[in-house]
Amino acid sequence: MDGNSKHLEARVFRGNWMDGALDVSAGAALVVTGVFWLTGPTAGQTLAPVLAFVLYPILRSKITEPRIGHVRFAKERRAKLRMAHWIMLSIGVAALGIGIGFYFLRRDAADSDLARTLVPGLPAALVGLMAIGGAIMLGLSRFLVYAAALIIGGVVVILMDAHPGWALLAGGIVATWTGLCLMLQFVREYPVVNSVME
Repeated sequence: MDGNSKHLEARVFRGNWMDGALDVSAGAALVVTGVFWLTGPTAGQTLAPVLAFVLYPILRSKITEPRIGHVRFAKERRAKLRMAHWIMLSIGVAALGIGIGFYFLRRDAADSDLARTLVPGLPAALVGLMAIGGAIMLGLSRFLVYAAALIIGGVVVILMDAHPGWALLAGGIVATWTGLCLMLQFVREYPVVNSVME
């Protein structure tokens, strides 16, 4: 692939993420996690990040592809994307699992009041770090905003001695709202093109 082709592919790659589908999918997973945790945590909620990987292709096939078609990137970029998807999914499941585990185990950490105080902010902070990873891997600066919302939410949870689910819910709402705004703009700018001319 020559330099011009690589430059064009890089531009298409950046534009490929402006439909809001990824934001809505990730945000919805966080909202579901936060709500379920606030109403009664279960071990199954650590699988909530999988929701993002189920919802994302649905949104792409129903909203994005009818408007701009299906983009097939170079083999090397596709391999990197697959790796990034699995890394982000693994980190997401691990982050929530570790955060929730520490939250329930903090009762046994009587020897460290500092640890008991900081643990409620840990789930949101870990997911915030995942959002930073997404910003770096995909080149999406808006994911830094989601990371900031999650990390700030975690700090607020610590300062107010609140439930950790609130920080995840807040971060999820920010991502989902932003994604819906992007999606609405995308739908307005790119109407569905009929494949058959009458």
